[in-house]
Amino acid sequence: MHDLLIIGLTAVITGLLSQVLCRRERPRRRTVFGFFFWDGKVKGSSMSKIIHMETTGHVATIKFLDNDGEEQPVVGKPVWSVAPDGIVALTVADDGMSATVDPVAEGDATITVVAEADEEVGKNTITLTGDVTVAHEEAVGGSLVIS
Repeated sequence: MHDLLIIGLTAVITGLLSQVLCRRERPRRRTVFGFFFWDGKVKGSSMSKIIHMETTGHVATIKFLDNDGEEQPVVGKPVWSVAPDGIVALTVADDGMSATVDPVAEGDATITVVAEADEEVGKNTITLTGDVTVAHEEAVGGSLVIS
């Protein structure tokens, strides 16, 4: 009886040790989100901005964060595009993480940025969009001075 108890305990301990020693850590799946920053202010994964014909040098930047809010790299350089053509001009930075937006004509345009957060293309594609309205500056108020 004593021998059976020792054999049983040995089997249980061996089984537990093999589970612990042979357990492979699964890599934690990281989900990455993208965010637009317009002239330094966060706008989320999509943004909307009115710019005036009389101003230039508006800067749109992007960041990619994981579930814990930590900044994460993306695979390759993000790709920027604008539609329709002719409303704003984009000058994308060499690293693809920002672009200067200059007005060209009055109207509405959509800026789109696409990036891959995983080596496997299409597994975690992040698409950011931003709507831009270009208009002439107009008075929005005034003052009356009596002297």
